[in-house]
Amino acid sequence: MTRQRLWQLLKTYASGLSENISPHTLRHCIASHLLDGGADLRALQKMLGHTDISTTQIYTKVTPERLKKVHKNYHLSG
Repeated sequence: MTRQRLWQLLKTYASGLSENISPHTLRHCIASHLLDGGADLRALQKMLGHTDISTTQIYTKVTPERLKKVHKNYHLSG
């Protein structure tokens, strides 16, 4: 399947969801959901094919919910 065909199919089947949907936004959403679900940033880097981890860090966003979850799971209360 070509890049152009994927774009065409996405536009056809997701047209009612959002005007701004693209393969890039879909990839970004999947990466963010994986990270929110507990995926390791290094593993995510490999899945996305990034050679530099800083690219992966920019590409994904850390939601406030994710920050709260990490804090709750790893903060040692006195």
